Amino acid sequence: MSVATHQGSLPVAYRLYLPQDWADDPVRRTVANVPADIRFKTKPEIALQQMRQALAAGVPPSVALADPAYGNDSNFRAGITQLGLAYAVAIMPSTAVWRPGEAPLPPMPYSGRGRPAKRLRRDETHRPVSVKTLAMELPADAWQQIAPASAGAGLAGRQQYTTGFAVCSTAGASGARRHQAKRTPG
Repeated sequence: MSVATHQGSLPVAYRLYLPQDWADDPVRRTVANVPADIRFKTKPEIALQQMRQALAAGVPPSVALADPAYGNDSNFRAGITQLGLAYAVAIMPSTAVWRPGEAPLPPMPYSGRGRPAKRLRRDETHRPVSVKTLAMELPADAWQQIAPASAGAGLAGRQQYTTGFAVCSTAGASGARRHQAKRTPG
């Protein structure tokens, strides 16, 4: 994990990721001298632990940024919210959300037999959409243009690009979330 300002970026926490197949293999653990108290954690779980530790150590709170490997994890986003931090994380275009004002159907009413239903329902008229679909359905005036920015000098030289964002309140598969849909014209 790094903290960043306009002047630069500084790593403040790191941890070697231990894949689950290694964590569950006593022979590999012994050969690699993995301490017994190290257990498997997903990368988003590790990142949240590092954020908690950084805040407890007095690192000033700021906006959390993350790529889709972290941002697609709803528990990661919820964990950032529980820490009281704002976030701007990338999610995959296929991430399913409910359109503004739409929601899944409530659980089936209790029939008096068995356990009461808890699962929210979907049917042909109550289906979430991908964030890409939602973004493409937004009217042009929902988008705010961001001033041209510069991508570093790559193989094609220094490139200028313009992008935009739109904000709409959606609900994800695991609860209400606020998403910014970002689209880079191509």
